[in-house]
Amino acid sequence: MTFALDFYPMEIRAIDAFFGRSTSGDALVEFPDGHSQVYALKHGRAVIPALPRGTYEVTIRGAGKAFKTPVALSKPQIAEFKVITWLDFASVALFVALFLIGLVVIGRPHLLRSPA
Repeated sequence: MTFALDFYPMEIRAIDAFFGRSTSGDALVEFPDGHSQVYALKHGRAVIPALPRGTYEVTIRGAGKAFKTPVALSKPQIAEFKVITWLDFASVALFVALFLIGLVVIGRPHLLRSPA
């Protein structure tokens, strides 16, 4: 008995959520049978050349905060994952700090005058 199986490539891309740049780290891929394998991201990309049809759980690690995401593979697939990097966290914190300082200055403009 002969079986013909289809195998498909999957490209994993990790992209910064705010700035759109590729991120570093690695991709943890959980296969449909339950085992996991780690693939290194080079320039934000990893290619797995031959995978059988199924649903894979992918988590990007090391670059910041990303979530476990299912990927249904039934044809050649390019899976892009948005990663919230530490630069994104710092940008939001800076924006909030500047916003709060701006509220204080707008509400009390006399704080900007010199005491002399």
